[in-house]
Amino acid sequence: MPCPRRLLSFGLCAAMVAAAGMAFAQSDHPQTWEQDIAYLQQLAPSQAAAQQSTILQIRSEVERWIAAHPGRKIQLAPLPPLPLTAEQAVIQVDELDRVIAEIIKRDPNHPFHLGTVQVNVTASVSHLSPLSDSIDQIEMAKQNEVNAAQAMENLPGVSVTHSYSGRNQEQISIHGFGYLQVPLYVDGVLMNDPYDGTLDFRQIPTTDIAEIQVAKGFSSALMGPNAVGGAINIVTKAPQKKYEGELLAEGYSGDGFLSSIRLGTRWNHFFAQGSMDWMQDNYIPLSGNFVTNLAQMNDELNHTNAHNATYNGRVGWTPRGQDEYVFSYMSQKANGGIPLLTGNDPLPNNPCSAASIASAGSPTTCYTSAGSPYRSWSFWDKVSYHFHSNTGLGTKSSLKTRVFYDQYPNKMNFYTGLPYTPATLNLSYTSLYDDHSDGFSTEFDTKLVKRNVISGSFYFKDDTHKEVPMVAPASTLPQYGLTRQQIASIGLQDVITITSRLAVTGGISLDHIDGLQAADSKNSFYAFVSPACPSNTDKTKLSACTPHQWAYNPQISATYTFRDSSRLFVGFTEKSRFPVMKDMFSYGMHTGIPNPNLKTERSRNWEIGYSRIFPGNTVAQVEFFRSDLRNAIEKIPAPASWQSEYPGACTSATKCSVNANASHETHQGVELTVHSAPVQKLTFDANYTYVNKEIDGFNFPGLTSSGTAVSPCYTGGNLVVGTGINAVETTIPDNTCLTATDLPKHKAVGMATLHLPYQAMLNSTLRYESGNKAVDSYKHSGTYYYEAVPMSHFATWDVGGTAHLYKGATLQAGVKNLLDRNYYQTLDIPEEGRNWFVNMRYKF
Repeated sequence: MPCPRRLLSFGLCAAMVAAAGMAFAQSDHPQTWEQDIAYLQQLAPSQAAAQQSTILQIRSEVERWIAAHPGRKIQLAPLPPLPLTAEQAVIQVDELDRVIAEIIKRDPNHPFHLGTVQVNVTASVSHLSPLSDSIDQIEMAKQNEVNAAQAMENLPGVSVTHSYSGRNQEQISIHGFGYLQVPLYVDGVLMNDPYDGTLDFRQIPTTDIAEIQVAKGFSSALMGPNAVGGAINIVTKAPQKKYEGELLAEGYSGDGFLSSIRLGTRWNHFFAQGSMDWMQDNYIPLSGNFVTNLAQMNDELNHTNAHNATYNGRVGWTPRGQDEYVFSYMSQKANGGIPLLTGNDPLPNNPCSAASIASAGSPTTCYTSAGSPYRSWSFWDKVSYHFHSNTGLGTKSSLKTRVFYDQYPNKMNFYTGLPYTPATLNLSYTSLYDDHSDGFSTEFDTKLVKRNVISGSFYFKDDTHKEVPMVAPASTLPQYGLTRQQIASIGLQDVITITSRLAVTGGISLDHIDGLQAADSKNSFYAFVSPACPSNTDKTKLSACTPHQWAYNPQISATYTFRDSSRLFVGFTEKSRFPVMKDMFSYGMHTGIPNPNLKTERSRNWEIGYSRIFPGNTVAQVEFFRSDLRNAIEKIPAPASWQSEYPGACTSATKCSVNANASHETHQGVELTVHSAPVQKLTFDANYTYVNKEIDGFNFPGLTSSGTAVSPCYTGGNLVVGTGINAVETTIPDNTCLTATDLPKHKAVGMATLHLPYQAMLNSTLRYESGNKAVDSYKHSGTYYYEAVPMSHFATWDVGGTAHLYKGATLQAGVKNLLDRNYYQTLDIPEEGRNWFVNMRYKF
């Protein structure tokens, strides 16, 4: 089809023509509709007629669900002329009850209902939601997205951050907000590590996931703190049948193997389930177009072995109605390698460029220039004990409770060089982290006030970071460091149904962080004292230099549904994020100094959008968004005055950084999403995201020399322009700190799915990204040079198919990155080349 030139420039046409993307699951929850209908059925006919706006709103959501799922063949009886009489209101409630029951019956995802949360701030969120998206188990299985990073990578507005260097983890960012600004919840319980907020989305298998909910910019005031850029909630599965189970066995490139088993049972007042998953990778296969060298001598990416085992169990009691009391246990045991640089740095004078390595005859200088590159995960484990409950308080109110205790033991091994053996283990760097979090949250909901759903919540979390050095301190000194803080949040929210077409949501949350103690690892795990902490001279006073801050987060949104079911939505929220322990107290392995005085980040988020249903079973949506982040926490070069307060903290004065509230950021852009099922057996989906993240000049006291700024980034270095043989060193002061990194400016995804006879299916996916950059640097002739290097502009093509074998058994096979593109999303670590998978699934 012909495409306007402007669309071509933004990459949208490429996605739509190729018809490769994501059939995004609706964010509505039929179980929530079911609860609302159960309430309406208890009313007298005259009272039901008085709830006409509620009936019409639920009907509108059901109609949109049916339009977005034409293959389900569910029909809703026509609506009589308005206003509804008492008898007609009862008939409509019964009809909706029938249709919703059919939707739930045909839903193969079976989400754990108490694990769903209102991640958005609108009254009700439909397919192609105003302020959130989701993906369900059907789509994840169809695309063979075996971990959470793969499952979310194709959602609009979401990008995967590949932090290979140093940690070898994959994080998620939303509209340019990173993992610290977008918390992850599992069944409504926060999962981020209490010390540094990190986790690896690749280590979360999707076999036990029913749905992943993603809120972008907006998240409910009831969820808790730190959602400055949005929130993610993973909803796990729950059994629906008396006896049910799922089995999976898969082999894939890289000598990889994945296996999974889930068994469950549900009775009248009881249910139970258990699952086990095992994943192992020996290596990541590289593209055949990758040019090998002394640093990477074959097409198996070095040190990318990984193993992950998860064990989950759940028991629940459902005594009556919607009352439910559930205990869950989750355990993850993981370990893996961390790759070294591969000798393909684009700047020729960098020690990791192919020319430099060839000249040196060895990659050793390349490796050591990166600081402490020789490392691997000895283990990264997690153990969780969760309790969920829902108790009905009459017919119009309910109380939900979540209680949690999570452990995060992990150890990263450091080595003095290759090979990795006990003889090369560097114990002075290696530490054991034994962190844990415990707390609870409660949520009260009531419909006692007509046309209002009023909710209140209280959240409390106690975080402890315990650092145990591998080289035991003297017996007279503390044997480990302990840092502890508590975070609380109070949330209020009111969803007001003004008319059957207009709904408004208002809310506010008040958050508080209270630091209880902080240990200084450079002071033998005693307290921070003067001059680092001027107010404290007592090394035993661990409560000194701890944060005590408040934050408030107001928000409001409105949604208007037109007669043709098109929808206009608009929203505003102010969100905040407290600094994590690592932000305030880490020495960055001799490359940084702490800053216990960090302030809270704050962001104002706006969003406006419009969605519409077109003929031919087509739904389209456009969203515009903007966020203004103030007091953004940035890592900047530490001024000499600060370094003097931490003598010996950094091994190099020119390579010493500090976290500071140093800049202002603007995130703005647009999302376009289309879902279409023009004929019964064929579906097309496409989405395009444009994100422009701008970082204003740093404003931090002390970063001057004789009253004049050293450079925009205060590094004292200069820019290098161009790559390869075209690289030119300049005298222009370094300004790379003002460049957004690890974020594609343009992203387009599309998908086509063809359903064949005998329940067979073919699917094709195309993904395009461009505009991503990474900061590269090196030292030459005594001067440091920097450049914001463009990463690959790439398009990958995935194909696959599924065949039904017998009853619940299926065979699936496919090839990802079919054209074997050699591309980079992070500096000097190539992405996976052409790779295959074959699996068998069995459900009963």
